[in-house]
Amino acid sequence: MASLEQILANRANSQFSTGPVTEEGKLHVAGNAISHGATSRQTVLPWESKEAFEALHDSLVEGYNPQGEQEHTLTHLVAVTGWRYQRLLGIEAAFMASVAPAGTEHLAGPEQIVFDLFLDPVGQKRLGLVLRYVANASREWRYALAELRKVQKQRQSSGATTQGYAENSAGDVDEPECETNPRETSYLSRTQRRANDRADRKAERRARRDTPGIGFVSQSQPGTSKNQFDQAA
Repeated sequence: MASLEQILANRANSQFSTGPVTEEGKLHVAGNAISHGATSRQTVLPWESKEAFEALHDSLVEGYNPQGEQEHTLTHLVAVTGWRYQRLLGIEAAFMASVAPAGTEHLAGPEQIVFDLFLDPVGQKRLGLVLRYVANASREWRYALAELRKVQKQRQSSGATTQGYAENSAGDVDEPECETNPRETSYLSRTQRRANDRADRKAERRARRDTPGIGFVSQSQPGTSKNQFDQAA
């Protein structure tokens, strides 16, 4: 167990600790940042702003207006992968700044820093790791965004097709009704006219049978027939 003097001495020494000063030490620290930030599957890391992530998520929901569980899941995935992509871009910038030669920040641009890293075997490995993480994060974000847009396009296309089918179906139902009703009306009218004609002819025959015609002489009642003839004349 450390004594009180050792504890106080460690605290005093820690006040003078300014981090690594050698190029190898800087690369090692940069690697720690990568391993803790780039590979973490936690959405919001302790040093990040949860409010900023929620604002990003809300803006995506408002912009894409997801419908259904699948679109909501993809919208959340776009927010998560986009947040992680921004984090990796920040790590890349921090890595480049950490390996820049001390006192030459105003002279060494990004291209010069990368060139110097390629001359150093350790720097090449660290830089390749950073660039690979950034590329993977970019690919995940773009894939999630493309999937969300594809699903929404399919939904919108399906909705338009369904609406068009319903309109066409309604038109198909109305059209035969307009064509069939006149024929049915015409057919019933002809039938009714024929029935009326048959009824008229039948009534006429009955009237002729029951009422003797003018000039008809009955053998059983000659006088009556003659009187009728004279009356008619």
